[in-house]
Amino acid sequence: MTRDNKRDKTEFVWKGNRLYIGRRYTGLELIPDEKYPQMWRVKYKDTVSDMVNRTRAKDAAFAIFRMEGAADGQGGALETLKSVRCPT
Repeated sequence: MTRDNKRDKTEFVWKGNRLYIGRRYTGLELIPDEKYPQMWRVKYKDTVSDMVNRTRAKDAAFAIFRMEGAADGQGGALETLKSVRCPT
């Protein structure tokens, strides 16, 4: 388990719509949905999640970062990002 994987949400910092840990950019950002102004998507590398509300998007970004650390860069975060769905 990596050191970053043990961090809790209080050690992360949102600067605008980008997620940082300390001064290091995680590569995760929130992007607003073009059609629905109150909905957001999480962008990581070239993958974008389904739209969710802002709180859920932030929570998903934390989970994606943790999955990336747990998977040691083997696609865990991308699979998590693809699975983010708006609750029905």
